[in-house]
Amino acid sequence: MPEEEYNYKSILSQLSELSDKQLKRDYLNHLQWTEPIALMLPLVDDEAQALRVVRLALEVDLILGARLAGAVKSELQEQTISWIADLKIPEILKVELLGKTKSEAAIPFLERVLKSEERYVRAIVAYELWAKGEIDEEPETELLNEAGYYESCSERAALALAEIGGESAIALLIEVLRDERKPVRKTTVEALGKARGNESALVALIEALKDEDYEIRCLSANSLGEIRSKSAMEALIYALDDRDSYVRESAAAALGEIGGELAVEVLVHALCDPDSWVCRTVTEALVKFDSDKALAYLSQALQSEDANIRRNAAFAIKGIPEDLALADWLKALKDKDAGVRSQAVFGLAKIILSEGSQQHSETVFRLADSDRESICAAILEAFYDEDSEVRRRVSLVLGKIAGESVVPVLLEALHNKNSEVRGYAANLLAEIGSKQAKQPLIQALQDEEPWVRKNAASALGKVGDESVIPLLVQALGDEKPEVREGAAHGLASIGKDSTIPVLIRALKDENSQVREMIVSALRQISGELAETALIEILLQDKDYAVCDQAAYALGTIGGESAVAALRQALLKPSGGCAYDPVLETIVEALGAIGSESAIEAIFEPLPTNTCLDSFAARTLAVVGSLQLVPRLWQLQLKAEYTHFYQAIEEIQKRYQCYNPHL
Repeated sequence: MPEEEYNYKSILSQLSELSDKQLKRDYLNHLQWTEPIALMLPLVDDEAQALRVVRLALEVDLILGARLAGAVKSELQEQTISWIADLKIPEILKVELLGKTKSEAAIPFLERVLKSEERYVRAIVAYELWAKGEIDEEPETELLNEAGYYESCSERAALALAEIGGESAIALLIEVLRDERKPVRKTTVEALGKARGNESALVALIEALKDEDYEIRCLSANSLGEIRSKSAMEALIYALDDRDSYVRESAAAALGEIGGELAVEVLVHALCDPDSWVCRTVTEALVKFDSDKALAYLSQALQSEDANIRRNAAFAIKGIPEDLALADWLKALKDKDAGVRSQAVFGLAKIILSEGSQQHSETVFRLADSDRESICAAILEAFYDEDSEVRRRVSLVLGKIAGESVVPVLLEALHNKNSEVRGYAANLLAEIGSKQAKQPLIQALQDEEPWVRKNAASALGKVGDESVIPLLVQALGDEKPEVREGAAHGLASIGKDSTIPVLIRALKDENSQVREMIVSALRQISGELAETALIEILLQDKDYAVCDQAAYALGTIGGESAVAALRQALLKPSGGCAYDPVLETIVEALGAIGSESAIEAIFEPLPTNTCLDSFAARTLAVVGSLQLVPRLWQLQLKAEYTHFYQAIEEIQKRYQCYNPHL
């Protein structure tokens, strides 16, 4: 007997004997019992007992109560769903809970939400026309805010209907495809994509591929890809010729999900698309197929006269089993088109880096010594390619595969007439960690090109020792900001406390990127002096990227002083902190510290009905304890949106428990 079946039968046999307190504490409050109880409820003949379970579940937790409200016998669901619908809670939360019931009895309520008051719909439409400049008068702000809220409720209602499923829910979603509010139509298209196996949904999505709005056509293609029905192939192939490149991109991705020989053949021809992003999506779709035919087509495409086709074919071959593509890559590295050569560099590197991994044949991939030598020699030769992107990729690859054997070549490259080659050589010597590089890199600090000096300074931090600190301190005064940035990075790599005062003085640099790098250096070195300087930067700097780095650094260093500064920046954001991405980092930093005072600092400004609620909810979902769930429910009942609801669910799953007070 399956464990869940055994569990629900054991509860069923003793249900009438359990007190309300026992049932809540020993069973309802534990996630491990939720599904067994849901399986049990349709078998409870005593209606009063079944309703009792749902009523007690709602007392334990609203999410639990909603799940069980839709699990009782169908003739009882009108009553249990009405309990959810009658709750005095924000409308959007109510919609979320009704979706959780997965009950058709919830559809009438969701339909009322979807068909918002006409004045709200008119306000949204008017705002869209005003934003386009088609009408002069902007809608009233208060009405528009209300309309925006109910638009969000309608979007959530569409997703709730997708969770419920069934013909009635799908029929309503298809009707909503005619809604005048574009965001609602977009969400409805996404919702229909979850209705796998439903013919009506499939037909509606195929029809939506003809919508006049390109975003609707894009989402329709995406949803058809999720459904993965071959019945959609013809419509998606037609969409590969859509006038909008985003639609063609989505159609290609969808065909990649559906698969089949016809999809391979059509996608290979789509490599000729004039838009490079469409071609990239086509190639990514092609590599989903473990197909000799796909490889044959792509190998043939590598011989095309059209450089764009060769370039995209090379991009695609990177995803094919490495031992099959070696010959193609070596040839592609000599291609006359720089884009093809760039792809070949990464493709060859992938072969080396994949050695020892398991391939499709379930055998471990081994590279012959002669092949390895051929690849390394070819990549090293490409280090001097005429194209800067090829050289950049070679430098990235050599940093992962090169060893001491290439150091002589790199030392020689430090004197190459091309400044990019000299700069990359400095970086690579640092990556390899060769001690032979110290003196040549010191000489490179005098290079005429700032980029070379920057890389040399950064590299010295990795291959040098304390003896190079004076040179790097001197480089902090270079006239070029990129060199000063490299010097700060080099000092961070050495990581000596003695450099902290110098770095703190350099925080007055006029260039924000230099200050950002110095903040990063102080984070790596750490210490009380560094923390004090970082706090000052967080609260006073005007550049958001510098403040963002300072917030992250304080989250890494931790300590009550850091918490106090982060709290201040969160409650009264100013300067560089008055930007949403920085506020997000501040919240994450407090979460990383994780102390009681740090968690309190996150809670203090909530709810704000701004992005900050979302940032806080995401962080608390990861670091929050079960004891925080009641507080999160209090916030959710005040908030306009359901960010805290999602955090509650995550915490409950992690602790396998709903309510800490039982």
